[in-house]
Amino acid sequence: MDDFWFALVLIVALWYIAVTVAIVLLWKRTRPSNQDIRLSALQAEMDRLRERIQALENALRPGKTEAPSLQPRAEPVRVDETVPPPLPKLAAPASAGIGAESPPKEPAAPPIGTLSLPLPEQTRPELEAVIGGNWLLKIGILAIVLGALYFLKYAFDNEWIGNTGRVLIGVFAGIGLLYGSEVFRKKDYTLYGQALAAGGISILYLSIYAAFNFYSLIAQVPALLFMALVTAVSSLLSARYRSKPLAVMSLAGGVFTPYWLNSGQNNQVGLLSYLLILDAGIGFLARYRGWLFLNVLSLVGTVLLFGGWADRFYTRDALWTTEIFLVLFAALYLSLFESVRAFSEMEEAARAARFLSAAVIILFFFSSQAILDYNAVYYWIFLFVFDVLLLAASLRAAASRIAPGLLLLNAIGIGFWFERNYSPEDRPFVWCSLCVIFALFLSQQMARRKFAHARADTGEVMVAVGTGMGYFGMSYYLLEDSYSGWMGIFALALAVVYLAAARILNTMSEEARPVALAFIGVSLTLLTLAIPIQLEQNWITIGWAAEAVVLAWVGLSSGSLRLRQSGLVVLTLSLLRLFGWDAVQPVLKYRLVFNPRFFTFLFVIAAMYVLALIYRRSSTRLASWEKGLYDPLVLAASGITVFLVSQESWTFYGEKLRELYLALQRETLREAQMRELVNETTNSRQLTWSLLWGIYAIAAVIAGILRRYRPIRLFGIALFVLAIFKVFLIDIWTLQRLHRILSVICLGVLLLVVAFLYERFKTLIFE
Repeated sequence: MDDFWFALVLIVALWYIAVTVAIVLLWKRTRPSNQDIRLSALQAEMDRLRERIQALENALRPGKTEAPSLQPRAEPVRVDETVPPPLPKLAAPASAGIGAESPPKEPAAPPIGTLSLPLPEQTRPELEAVIGGNWLLKIGILAIVLGALYFLKYAFDNEWIGNTGRVLIGVFAGIGLLYGSEVFRKKDYTLYGQALAAGGISILYLSIYAAFNFYSLIAQVPALLFMALVTAVSSLLSARYRSKPLAVMSLAGGVFTPYWLNSGQNNQVGLLSYLLILDAGIGFLARYRGWLFLNVLSLVGTVLLFGGWADRFYTRDALWTTEIFLVLFAALYLSLFESVRAFSEMEEAARAARFLSAAVIILFFFSSQAILDYNAVYYWIFLFVFDVLLLAASLRAAASRIAPGLLLLNAIGIGFWFERNYSPEDRPFVWCSLCVIFALFLSQQMARRKFAHARADTGEVMVAVGTGMGYFGMSYYLLEDSYSGWMGIFALALAVVYLAAARILNTMSEEARPVALAFIGVSLTLLTLAIPIQLEQNWITIGWAAEAVVLAWVGLSSGSLRLRQSGLVVLTLSLLRLFGWDAVQPVLKYRLVFNPRFFTFLFVIAAMYVLALIYRRSSTRLASWEKGLYDPLVLAASGITVFLVSQESWTFYGEKLRELYLALQRETLREAQMRELVNETTNSRQLTWSLLWGIYAIAAVIAGILRRYRPIRLFGIALFVLAIFKVFLIDIWTLQRLHRILSVICLGVLLLVVAFLYERFKTLIFE
């Protein structure tokens, strides 16, 4: 039964290999060959030159003064004859005298035209040549192999040949085919030689496999050595013949050897050492012949073999041995791919090598994480060393993409580690490790701007932003439970660090400006976050308003438009929180004016006036759109002031109404008294609103007249219009008689005052 299966496997394998080689060689054969085209062109040129030499000899014979005309031959290569223009006549030498006779003319040589050698029109072999010289070759090899196998099968069935003899027949047959391939190659039958070599290599592999697995004639180690020798011979032949199929066959044989010789026992060092040597040899062959695809195939085979071994045999006892081999494999393939990238003249090959180098780094990172992440110390030390090496490599000017990819790998790896293995007991060590890695990335960004004289690209800006925000986010996650009272100060300190780094970068070169601006953005973001983290309630709004003023002032002082824009963004945040949170929250222990909400509104209003003043005094240094911010800021601050005084009066009378309802519940007031007091309080609130609006309106008009500032005067008039509508549409119909009279009279007096002011200062207003 073993004989049957051996013969069957041998037949199928050889048939498959022969057909594969035939297809590959046929494809190569039927392609137009540049070498054949050049040879045809050279042959045609030699024939043409031979004819021209013959014509020149005939022209130089005595009695002939004219060159015979050349009759063109029907050739696949056409020769264009271009006659040069006649040379100008030269004056006779002075010593010849005026009447000297000119010397006899030499016979004119035929003009030598410019050669034009177009490619032959026939670029594919004739069908007859393909069938006779190519297909029949492969079919003949296949027939001989099948016939030999049938004979051997017959001999095996009749026990004419023993086990050792069977193996020796295969070995000698393989060696004979290899010898025959060399003989045919020397006689310029290259394709024939390649086909014989492929068959010989296949037979040698199968013979050694049969000797080990079917007949147990040799042990595992000798079988491994013999197969390694066959792989080496196949690689040498592929380099000698420039044969890619032979190279692929040698690689496949080398990769499948461990499967063929598998004994079911764990031999990590032997397997991975063999694989490392095989990859190095294939890498040398690929580098020698420029076959990058061989390195790709060997990498795939290595991943499959390594992964198969790890899935079956890996334990934590083999941790450091496995990690050492991972490092060796990564170093080998990185050196192979980087050599292609550095020395290849083809941009596509260099681009592919960069992609493959990145793939090797990713495979190494996640493979190492898979075996190291169970121990926090091991994992974070590995991450530190990994980052140091790659960040050092990223300092080259052309290596701007390393840092963004490395940051992404760190984010994914650390995220997985936190999800699977983080324990609160590891928090101090983990946070210190995070600080070290953050310092590495920050130092890399500073050092790269110093040594890599190239303008920072988008990837580096993303690293600048991602490093700071990622570090702060992870630190907040680790420390917030135990140090919540210090997290705002921590954010502020980190903002100062980034601001100092931006200051240093601004002094280096113009190329560092994008990263410096990114650092400033991170600093401002951290500063904005520090306020709500450290402060509470109204202090958050106050802090953001103060930050907006500081950013605007620093932006104007330094000439930075982005800082001024950031200040406006922070002011918007402050206003959103002011009206979305502070304005609607109840005030505990309310006192008129002396309450947190009033001070918060007052601070924001003051900040807006200060911003308007800053923009007004620095108008010559502003962008065109910024010059129009003064009026909106002043009008917005005035509107918020009206809202503030209205809200304070509403809350003041609301507190009085609440006290009345409480007194009614305590039965210290009768219901009739209660109703009368509620009406009185409600009427007073409406009257107060009308008076406050009128007073603020007249104040705005006076300020606009004195400052000759039309927008604020118009604001005062608009507020008067609003007060008029309120008095005549609400107060007259809802207030009691006394409050109604007071409201109308007060409004009339204020309107008269405004009219008088316009009449008195009309020259000042309208000049």
